[in-house]
Amino acid sequence: MSARKRLSLTRIMRRLHRYDSCASDPHLHTHVVIRNKVKTAQDGKWLTLDGRPPHAATVALSELHEAVFADHLPASWGEWEARDLGRDRNPAWAITGVPEELLVEFSSRSRDIDIEKDRSIAEYVSRHGRQPSTPTIV
Repeated sequence: MSARKRLSLTRIMRRLHRYDSCASDPHLHTHVVIRNKVKTAQDGKWLTLDGRPPHAATVALSELHEAVFADHLPASWGEWEARDLGRDRNPAWAITGVPEELLVEFSSRSRDIDIEKDRSIAEYVSRHGRQPSTPTIV
């Protein structure tokens, strides 16, 4: 790839590698920002691309990124396994042999979400006299 093409790609997309979550838990991940502006070669005008197709492909692109990322991690770290996250959730990929207790210890955001979910359900029950339906909870 020529230097000119590389430069143009850096203008279109920016990767931000993060090593922790918003809650400061260890969480190696990457954010990718895709620009939806293009400059025409003919007259130099800036145009806006339709952002709906890339937005609709977010989950597929994320899964592809996770798979490529996992393939590049050292084999000495271990094998990958799918961990069930419960109903209505996709499994998470984790390194085999990392104890569930360790994952829970460094998952304060998940803990906070569960606490708030339980509080919201209790408030709903108090207000309506019954458990909320699954779609209401989600």
